[in-house]
Amino acid sequence: MVFVHISGLVLIKLNYTSSKRTTSIPTNLSLNNSPPPSPKSFPSYGSLTQSEVPGVSVLRPLKGVDPSLYENLASSFHLNYPKFELIFSVANPNDPAVKIVNDLKVIYPHVDCRLIIGDVMVGLNPKINNLVRGFDGAKYEIIWILDSNVRIDPGCLGRSVAALQKPGVGLVHHIPVIYKAESLGSHLEWSFMNAIHARLYVVINWLRLDSCIVGKSLVFWKRDLLNAANFASNSFGWPKKHLNYVGRSKEGGPGLAYYGQFLAEDNFIGMSILRSGLKHQLTNDVAIQYVGSSMTTKEFFIRRMRWIRTRLFAVPLATIVEPITESTVNGLLGAYGFDKLFGISPFLFILVHFALWLTSDYLISTTMDPDSPGFSFDAWCFREITAIPLYDQQWTGGEQSIN
Repeated sequence: MVFVHISGLVLIKLNYTSSKRTTSIPTNLSLNNSPPPSPKSFPSYGSLTQSEVPGVSVLRPLKGVDPSLYENLASSFHLNYPKFELIFSVANPNDPAVKIVNDLKVIYPHVDCRLIIGDVMVGLNPKINNLVRGFDGAKYEIIWILDSNVRIDPGCLGRSVAALQKPGVGLVHHIPVIYKAESLGSHLEWSFMNAIHARLYVVINWLRLDSCIVGKSLVFWKRDLLNAANFASNSFGWPKKHLNYVGRSKEGGPGLAYYGQFLAEDNFIGMSILRSGLKHQLTNDVAIQYVGSSMTTKEFFIRRMRWIRTRLFAVPLATIVEPITESTVNGLLGAYGFDKLFGISPFLFILVHFALWLTSDYLISTTMDPDSPGFSFDAWCFREITAIPLYDQQWTGGEQSIN
């Protein structure tokens, strides 16, 4: 874990400091905002000129009103990119998100945007059910799946397209970051996502040990996803009993609908693209989630338990050994080993261990969210203490709701 801490801290400091983010994150979007400025200079697209850049279909699935939903959706109208369409999709015509999208369409009439109402039941995953019609009807060959609770930088798309042009790259993704935590539950989420999760995320992707992505923001060629779904359906022993092929791609084969049988669709999309022979690529952009005081402590623990249980099905071996990456397990194992091997006091080892771990987490998390109200030592301690009981509860507890 010493290697993971050091390499994670170095990678994050090199790639995710504020100075590395080439354009500012829109944080003050409002109904009175003027339309985004006409493009003057676009970010690099690799070897392509502005007139040669491929079009991108941005798919944003909606359900209910997330914290700062208006600002999150409005950020995609401000993309600094010459050719894209926005496709919002919602299952229920009475969903409150419909009004927000319609308001944005009025404010930004020059942006190519449409709203799809009504999902297709291709499996048990409601997100995939919501996305299938937009995926099949997308008019561009590059797809960007962007969750509704995420806000992005205007230059993110240009840098993602440039990364997608690199040889062998089949998927571009962005590290999720929690911003502006205010309640205890939000601070717990902030401490987890911006520290231990961010550290492991960048190190695993740097070493290319295996697929390690979160589906908040995924960019890929449509053809690569279709090939990966065909490859997975023919090559892997993944179950198909939940899959309804009503949503088969118009190009043939299962397409995005194939992943409707999995709750952790992002995990299986990433694995199938990787197993089909293509690489994943991170950029120095982040998928920002503004949480404020929206998450309660109970909601944090329910969310973590659901995440662990879903991962236990998707990647069982990695999830079983995951507790070893927690500070408490590392500290106890290290204290025992150093006492037996070198005669070092367990109390002294634990003291130094947690001081260094806390310092590492502080430096990483405040780099990922430099504008936070402040690092919460209480929330950090609470999360570290409850991490192992949370795993135990997931392995021995009852069922969790899909919703």
